[in-house]
Amino acid sequence: MTVVSNQNIAESVERRQNEETDHKQNYMNLDAIFNSVHNGILSIDVEGKITAMNPAAERMAKTKKDEAIGKFLNEVVAPSGLLNVIRTGERHSEKYTVGNRKYLAHRSPIFEGKKLVGAVGVFQEIAEVEMISNELSTVRQLVDEIETIMNHSQSGICIVDSAGMIIRKNLEFDRIYFTTGFNRKQSEFRKIVYDIICSKQEYKITQKHPESKKKYTLSGYPILNEKGVVERVVLFVEEISSVDELKSKLVTMQRRLADKEQRDPLILYSDSMKILHSQMHQASQTEVTILIQGEQGTEQEKIASTIIEMGDRKNAPYLTIDCSILSEKELDQELFGYYERANERQNVVGCFEQADGGTIFLRNIDQMPMFVQVKLLRLLKSQSVEMENTLERKIVDVRLIVSTHKDLKKYVAQGKFNEDLYYMLHIVTFTMPPLRERKEDLSELLQQKWAELTKRYNKDLLIEKEALSRLVTYHWPGNERELFHVLEHLFISTSRKIHVEAVAALLGDEKPVYINKIMPLREAVEELEKELIQLASTKFKTSKEIANVLQVNPSTVFRKIKKLELE
Repeated sequence: MTVVSNQNIAESVERRQNEETDHKQNYMNLDAIFNSVHNGILSIDVEGKITAMNPAAERMAKTKKDEAIGKFLNEVVAPSGLLNVIRTGERHSEKYTVGNRKYLAHRSPIFEGKKLVGAVGVFQEIAEVEMISNELSTVRQLVDEIETIMNHSQSGICIVDSAGMIIRKNLEFDRIYFTTGFNRKQSEFRKIVYDIICSKQEYKITQKHPESKKKYTLSGYPILNEKGVVERVVLFVEEISSVDELKSKLVTMQRRLADKEQRDPLILYSDSMKILHSQMHQASQTEVTILIQGEQGTEQEKIASTIIEMGDRKNAPYLTIDCSILSEKELDQELFGYYERANERQNVVGCFEQADGGTIFLRNIDQMPMFVQVKLLRLLKSQSVEMENTLERKIVDVRLIVSTHKDLKKYVAQGKFNEDLYYMLHIVTFTMPPLRERKEDLSELLQQKWAELTKRYNKDLLIEKEALSRLVTYHWPGNERELFHVLEHLFISTSRKIHVEAVAALLGDEKPVYINKIMPLREAVEELEKELIQLASTKFKTSKEIANVLQVNPSTVFRKIKKLELE
């Protein structure tokens, strides 16, 4: 006789309760799935009566489940395919139409063991199937198009996921980017992708192949999802084509040809200029930064242009910027560029990018704001340009020549000039001699400027020997600039011949004025005016000519002559 303890009975009851609970939970889960499925589901028993119906089937049949359960199938829905499954016991699929809607039905028999107990049908609108099919077809077409573009593009293309893993890339990307230094490139590549993912900003860099020396541009663009998270990064690498280089060289040559026609050569008769020219030739064979100094009015830009003409960069871009005429913001954007993501039309390409491979000449470097000095120092150290508001940076190959009329060392001591930048600029220094130290060059310089003004004003003027002598012997404190301004004034104010008095009046050295007694200032001025008018009257016949040389109105001269006649 078997004895069952109370404990065993309790365990058996608990086990059965757990099983029932599990069954109920499974049933609830299945019921939830049944009611949530997008497709319509309807089942019948062997007599053709409806046994189950989910909400999607209710919508298709336009009948509530409570009203349909227990009714014969044909009383609720028109298609009778499920009855055929009951008769045959075989699966069946077909398309059918109800009103204006088309459906796709999949019908299957229900067995308990080997006994047929009913049938179930799954229904879906063909419009939905066709839409999904069309979407899949569109996706396949897009994939095919992307594959075609990648396989036939002359640009290298690479797609990377958010973990930095390469999803797809074409052969051109490997050829252009990973040709040399594979391990180094892999490390650089991962860093670039990481920067783009973290910043969510576009990226661009221009570099040179270490072996082929060809330039290429690498660009990266993040693809964000609806939550603003980077899901993909698309990278493009392109070689800077020879056509672009030829176009750039053509523009540069045209600009340099125009500049050359307007630029006069250096005059090299004096010993100081001969020595300077020899030093310039040595510097032209190097790539060092050059600082040009000199007094106000000395033509420092001629040193810069001559060095370029003697060097390997004579056919490369050459840009000149005057630091004294631009504001801090204007100079910053002029040199380094500006990038505005919101409006690409506002983008500015800086001079250091434009002059890549060539030379930039910065005049009046002492007037450069401290903020811009720091950026220039950073560029000289890294040989790359970083544009504001973007990760974009570009390696540039630019020779820098700067000029100043000031003592930069004093500016450094006064805190007006960056000390580190000063030493980077002070590698090679040239000083343009003032005209008073170039007496041997003065006659040739006068002829040079005279020929230029003759062509500009279409005038073939004569000049008195004494007038020319005064121009040659004058000490020219304003140097070449003063010389040019005096000659231009003479060309404008003279119709046929330049007299010594006209030159003397401009130079202010006709003769010394002696004061041998104290008199009122008004009387002294009147006495000087009287002497000037009397002297001019001996050289010129008309009041108009006198007015021209004295640089006053003819009516003023006429009035003062009348006053002298009365006296």
